[in-house]
Amino acid sequence: MDHASGTVPPRRPRRETLQNLLVGREHLQTWMTLLIALVLLVAQWTDLLPTPWLGALGLTPPGWWHLIPLAVIAVAMLVKRTRPLTALLIGGACVTADLAIGGSAGIWFCLMDLIYYLGLRGDRHILAWLTGVFTAVVVTAAAALLLLEADLRNVISVVLLLGSVLLLPLWWSVEVRRGYPLGPMDVERDRLDAERHAVLVRLHELDRRRAVTAERQRMARELHDVISSHVSAIALHSGAALTAAPDSPRDRRTLEEVRRTSVTALEDLRAMVSLLRGQEGAADDGAAPWGERGGAGGPAEELLVPPSVEEVLASAARHGLSLEVSGHAPRAGAESGEATGRSVCGVVARVLQEALTNAATHGDGTARVDFSRSATHLRLQVINGLRRADQDPDRGPGQGPTQGLGGRRPPSSTTLCALATGTGLISMQERVVQAGGTLHSARDGDQWVLTAELPHVEGGDDGQR
Repeated sequence: MDHASGTVPPRRPRRETLQNLLVGREHLQTWMTLLIALVLLVAQWTDLLPTPWLGALGLTPPGWWHLIPLAVIAVAMLVKRTRPLTALLIGGACVTADLAIGGSAGIWFCLMDLIYYLGLRGDRHILAWLTGVFTAVVVTAAAALLLLEADLRNVISVVLLLGSVLLLPLWWSVEVRRGYPLGPMDVERDRLDAERHAVLVRLHELDRRRAVTAERQRMARELHDVISSHVSAIALHSGAALTAAPDSPRDRRTLEEVRRTSVTALEDLRAMVSLLRGQEGAADDGAAPWGERGGAGGPAEELLVPPSVEEVLASAARHGLSLEVSGHAPRAGAESGEATGRSVCGVVARVLQEALTNAATHGDGTARVDFSRSATHLRLQVINGLRRADQDPDRGPGQGPTQGLGGRRPPSSTTLCALATGTGLISMQERVVQAGGTLHSARDGDQWVLTAELPHVEGGDDGQR
C-alpha cells in the first residue's frame, strides 16, 4: 500500500522465470511436443526430402542441420503463453528454413502446436485473418500443382497434408476455446486480477473525490449559515447607527448588541475551525456551539447542530426585525412524534434563518412567517417587504420609514451590497433538495416570497440530511 496516497498499487502479472520455463508444470506439454519432434527427426534422418536447389550449388546438407530450426522453434514454443502470435511467426520462419534444407516431420508437429495455442489465446480478428491466410496457402499450393500437371493423387495428398497441419489445429482450437477454462491459467488469471484491481482503484478514487466534494459543499453551507447571520446583524446594527443622529444611550445599546453578536459569531467560528481540524473536544477550548445553546452537547460532529425554530425567530426579533408568525412551528423530539422530525426541523431552521437574514439585510425590516402541515409535507413560507428607493439613506437624511432596528433607519445600499454574497439561496436550495423537498423564491410585486416544502414520515428512526 502507498501510505502517502492511501491507495493500493495495481497487482502486476507474474513474469516467467527461467526455472518456470525449464521445469514448470505448465510447460510439460511443450517439452513433450519437442521430444516427439526430435524422435521424428531422428527416425527420418536418412529419408529427407530431396533438395535439388542445394545440389545445384554442390551442397549436401547433413542431417544435424535440422537441429538448428528445431532449436529456434523450441524457444518460440516456450514463449507462446505470453506471445502466441510472435511465436507462430517465428515457427513459420523455422519451418520455411527447414524445408529449404530438406524438411522434417518433427518441426511440422511443433508448428501445429503453435497454431493450436494461438487459436486458444489469440484475438478473434487475428484468428479470422489467419484462417484466410491458411486457406489461401492450401488453395494456392493445389492450384500450383495442377498448373504443373502433377498427379491428382499427389495434389490430394498435399492438400490433405497442408490442411491437417494448418487448418485442422486451428479449427480444433476454436472449438475447444468455446469451453476453455481460463481460470486455471496463472498468467491470464493474474492479468485479469490486475485489470480488476485497477478498475476498483479507479472507482475508489472517484468515490473519494465525490465524498470530498460533498463534504466541502456541506461545510460551505454550514459556515455560511453559522457565520453570515451574525455578520449581517453586526453590519445592520452598525450601519443603522451610523446613519442616525448621535444618541449616547441608543448607541451604547447598539454597541452592546454588536459586541454580543460578534462574540457569538467568534464562538461559532472557533467551533467550526475545531470541527474542520478534527478535534473531538472542541467545546473544551471555550467555544459555545449551537448544540450547547440548544441544550445538546457532544463530540465534534455535534458542533454544527442547527438552532431550533424558536431560537431563530427570537434572534431575528432581537436584531430588530418585525415579525408576524402564524401556524405551529415544527419541534424536534418526542412531542413532534415524527421519525424525521429532527432532520426536518434542522433544515427548516436553517432555511428560516437565512430567509430572515435576507429579509433584514435587503427588506424593509418586516417579515411574515407561516407554518403549515399536510399529511405528507411541512410547508414554510416567508414573505418580506422589499426596500424601496426612497428608503435608501444614501438619498439623503430624513427620507423613508424608520420601522425595525429599534426605530433607526436601515443601513445604506452601499452596506447592503457589501453584505450580499450570492450563496444564501444556493445553500437553502441544496439543503431542501437533499431533504427531498422543493424551494421556490421569487419577487411578487413589492414583496419577496420564499416557500419551502419538506416531506415528513410518521414513525421510525431519525432521518439524516
